[in-house]
Amino acid sequence: MASPNPFNQLIPLEPSDSPIPLPTPPGPHKVGTVSLETVDASRRDPYAPTPQSRRLMLSFFYPTSDDTRPFAPYHFSPKTAAQYDAFDHLPYGTFARYQPQAYDRARVGVGPLPIILFSPGFGVGREYYTITLENLASEGYFCVAIGHTYDTAIDFPDGETVWQIGWADTDFELVSSVRVQDSLFVLEQLAKGAFVGRIAGLEAGTLNLDRVGMFGHSIGGAATLEAMDLDSRVLGGANLDGRFEGDFTTDRPFLVLNGSSIGDPESGADDKEHLKGWRAELEIEGAVHMSFLDDAARFKVLGVLEAEDPKKIRFGTVDPLRMMVIVSKYLGAFFDFVLKGGSDQAFRVADPAFLEVKLVQGAKA
Repeated sequence: MASPNPFNQLIPLEPSDSPIPLPTPPGPHKVGTVSLETVDASRRDPYAPTPQSRRLMLSFFYPTSDDTRPFAPYHFSPKTAAQYDAFDHLPYGTFARYQPQAYDRARVGVGPLPIILFSPGFGVGREYYTITLENLASEGYFCVAIGHTYDTAIDFPDGETVWQIGWADTDFELVSSVRVQDSLFVLEQLAKGAFVGRIAGLEAGTLNLDRVGMFGHSIGGAATLEAMDLDSRVLGGANLDGRFEGDFTTDRPFLVLNGSSIGDPESGADDKEHLKGWRAELEIEGAVHMSFLDDAARFKVLGVLEAEDPKKIRFGTVDPLRMMVIVSKYLGAFFDFVLKGGSDQAFRVADPAFLEVKLVQGAKA
């Protein structure tokens, strides 16, 4: 297919319309997914150019036995997918070929299911964490990825695209606060059953509202701590390579999962004064800030990783498919510990099968 922009052809690929499958989730459950809009009518959007209620897009990932549905697209907006092709210097139509392993609008499996909320990094779409979210859902979690309107491009079902605010105009204290309000609004919507009837198979008893966790990447990790400080329903949280902001604290379990901080000034939650209860800190050798996204794994599957990151600066030296396994293994172990009553052994003793992972601070109450 022809590209409308020759700049996209900087990394040549053989013409193809064939799907590019993402890694198969490791858990015992198949995965369903759906993306829905929700509106907080009680809150005016602080970023909107005209007064309006706060609109959000959410992506749900959950266990299912319904494999009769087609796989979901990686991104439901062809317009925005084409923009990502341009950004990645790939032929027009490449992004649309990526094939998640979640069934589109499949029925939710039998509950009660523990809940995990997710807040992405600033300027990063929730879609860019699809592999990790599918992996967690395959282990029996009901995951909700929040698209924070205006701090990344968001496509709404009515065809409107809301673009990201500029970095120069960004008040990061406001960004974190708005993200927390978004997250707690979503939790309240789940508690009120607002998505019953909108997600196939979701019923009043499907979700275990007494078992809620949250994690985030970068500023999403800081928002996770703030949400825990403000709402005791969030029983545990994890920060993926993000710093902590403000004076927020928690006495509930918290995991810090960092990349190697050397040479990457963005890396690392560096202030343990915020964590008053069970905590653990891990470092993944060779990983950098952008290693926590799907990007490098997608590029490796496509065969263009070396072309996208020839000096291994953008994504680090860790193998990207291995990175997805590592992140999912330790997030899964953490949420099993917090939400399912599992062991915290993975955070007390180094695992010889995961030599890339350093226990900077083993599990400590």
